[in-house]
Amino acid sequence: MPVANRRRRMINFDLDTDELRRIFGEPNRSTAYNTLKQYFIKNEFEHRQGSCYISKNPLSAAEVYALLFHLLQKASWLRTSVNKLDVTNVGKDHDYLYIFKNDYNEDVEM
Repeated sequence: MPVANRRRRMINFDLDTDELRRIFGEPNRSTAYNTLKQYFIKNEFEHRQGSCYISKNPLSAAEVYALLFHLLQKASWLRTSVNKLDVTNVGKDHDYLYIFKNDYNEDVEM
């Protein structure tokens, strides 16, 4: 497959916490998030924050589809608990963390 069709991908999802409570019970609803985290990390994604994962390597749309289909086979509870799931193409990363980590004494005009 041509390199142009493969990109790093970001997957974001929102789960219905009421449905997770119903499926797993209150103290165990974090099981769902832990299951997803383990799955994505095992499949070469890094956990960014909350329910956001970014692929370490470029993937085609077909590879993402297969990955999500396989996840559904392992975690059928996703059928009723996913409110939203987005896959985004990742471009060049620009890390601006230094703005918050350095001590600037100057006012910045926008």
